[in-house]
Amino acid sequence: GIGGASRFLARRFPDASVTGLTLSPYQAARGTALSKAFGLEGRVRTVVGDALEMPFGDGSVDVLWSMESAEHYKSKAKFMSEVARVLKPGGKLLMVAWCHRECPPKLSNGDNRILNAIYEEYCIPYMCPMSEFTTDALRMGLRQVQSDDWSPAVQPFWGAVARSALTPAGLKGLLACGWPAISSALAVRHMMAAFRRKLIVLAAVTAVKPTAEMVAEEEAKKVVC
Repeated sequence: GIGGASRFLARRFPDASVTGLTLSPYQAARGTALSKAFGLEGRVRTVVGDALEMPFGDGSVDVLWSMESAEHYKSKAKFMSEVARVLKPGGKLLMVAWCHRECPPKLSNGDNRILNAIYEEYCIPYMCPMSEFTTDALRMGLRQVQSDDWSPAVQPFWGAVARSALTPAGLKGLLACGWPAISSALAVRHMMAAFRRKLIVLAAVTAVKPTAEMVAEEEAKKVVC
């Protein structure tokens, strides 16, 4: 994106410096310009990079915040591997991502049709169940892994989007933006259908990279039989 979350975090935590990551040079340039306009250029950077190969050193990040991004990654496990690499010992992961429901029961043909429509419109290679993120986090050595389903809190948003698109101002704006905006607005119906079927989940996941002290404490608690 263009750094909206980065600027929010910088304002919320005045002592923090924030680096946003995007694949798009245009978004990086726009984010940099906006941060400068808000007087945050000294604490907020928006850089070009791949979340599956982050341009950050090992153990260099205090908090990794991922907001509705991980569903777009072609390898969820590689992302979590990068999270574990770049976090400092004691550093925290805070992420929210769109997932499909847990299986079993197996996804039906109807489920897959809806998911494929969402994938195509929102440039998502695939969604995974929330448990895939938490399992990957544990496999990568993260600790204190927790997750929660935030779907009920956001479900009303999609109906509100649909209603706003049908107002005179909304229709005028869609026509002005052209087919890409119209297509995106029409795709809202797939999200609403997915919610009705309890097919998708807005997953919140948190985890901590262990410190040497945490690892030593775990080792001391092990019982040798």
